[in-house]
Amino acid sequence: AEYMGEPSTHTSQFLLMRRHVVLVGGGHANTQVVRMLKAQVPEHTVATLVSEMPWSYYSGMLPGWVAGLYEPKQLQIDLKALCEDSNCQFVAQRVVEIDHRQKRLGLADGSFIFYDIVALNIGSRTRGDDVVPGVKEYAITTRPINALLSKVQTAERSFSLHTACPRVVIVGGGVAGIELAFTMYERYKNKYGTVQVIIVHQGKQILASGSRRSRHLVQQALSERNIDLITNVSVVSVSKTDAMLSSAETISFDILLWATGASPHHLELNGLQTDSEGFLLVNSYLQSVSDLNVFGSGDCIQIEGHAVGFPPKAGVYAVREGPVIAKNIIAQLTGSSLTRYEPQSDFLSLMNLGDHRAIGAKFGLAFSGHWVWKLKDHIDRKWMNQFKTVSDHAEPLQTATLNKLTTADTAELTPSIAVQTL
Repeated sequence: AEYMGEPSTHTSQFLLMRRHVVLVGGGHANTQVVRMLKAQVPEHTVATLVSEMPWSYYSGMLPGWVAGLYEPKQLQIDLKALCEDSNCQFVAQRVVEIDHRQKRLGLADGSFIFYDIVALNIGSRTRGDDVVPGVKEYAITTRPINALLSKVQTAERSFSLHTACPRVVIVGGGVAGIELAFTMYERYKNKYGTVQVIIVHQGKQILASGSRRSRHLVQQALSERNIDLITNVSVVSVSKTDAMLSSAETISFDILLWATGASPHHLELNGLQTDSEGFLLVNSYLQSVSDLNVFGSGDCIQIEGHAVGFPPKAGVYAVREGPVIAKNIIAQLTGSSLTRYEPQSDFLSLMNLGDHRAIGAKFGLAFSGHWVWKLKDHIDRKWMNQFKTVSDHAEPLQTATLNKLTTADTAELTPSIAVQTL
């Protein structure tokens, strides 16, 4: 039932003829699902995308924006325009609760959306952001990525007038943290002529799961830029200008980026099973193991039968999961066979160095140079091109009206389904 708000008698009778697919979150998977449902959604089915933000950003190009290689609009997807183009309703709200027994989503404003099938693609938050004192107040967390751009720009306004050599501290020595170290270096080198970048990593070595060759190329690039690397230490507290380390040392900063990996969002799941870390546990069809009408993709899930942490919380997996989610939603609606998702054990990793060069790695091989960046740029632009008809809009969006809809209002939720070849 697609009704949003308190159902009336007339509306309830009307909805017996309707099924409601609700997509929660405008991440890499659900943006594809919106497109695919436009072509293949069964008759008498309504689709709705619910997202707190009116747009989403493509994470693959975000470090390039940091380095000044892209304008924000080049990595921005206007979710409302995407929905309008795809005959899908858009609701600008934050989902705070899922009640799978009543098939109901609770929204931040106190209203509800009822569903028949729901697909979660809500990403993650940064690990430790609510544990380490001072992180929420003084650090810039890298997840969710939609807020990263504005947070960086806001922080810069506080030091751009008096800082001759910005000091940037990156907490986290994974791919995301290292890529941000390179691109922040280029950002401030271009603006100020000089910059000091420090990476703080709690492990013994960076990129522990990578090949020796890829680590060598990364360490060589760090050395070329005089980017300092501090290992075997963690940050235990953050103040407005300083980070206290577990070694009792203090590091001062002008801007601190917190890139320590993924933790699940604070979403009330009401009995939907999770893994030991709190991520939604799904089967090989990307359905909740507790309720087959609940699907999940991207950072917010853990796939049953795989080791904790696999697949990694990387956008490439959400990109591959999107078409599987779309096919399986349609199969669930039509009673057809579902498609199994098998995460690839390796993928092409491309790290932006911020200066029109990149480092690539796959199958234990590693390579670097301008041509690697050109390859990355081509792949990223190709991904964004599928949304180019809607990505140029960035108007502020109003929250959809969610209560007291009449039968006539609800009828308007039913889109006319265009038929096209996927």
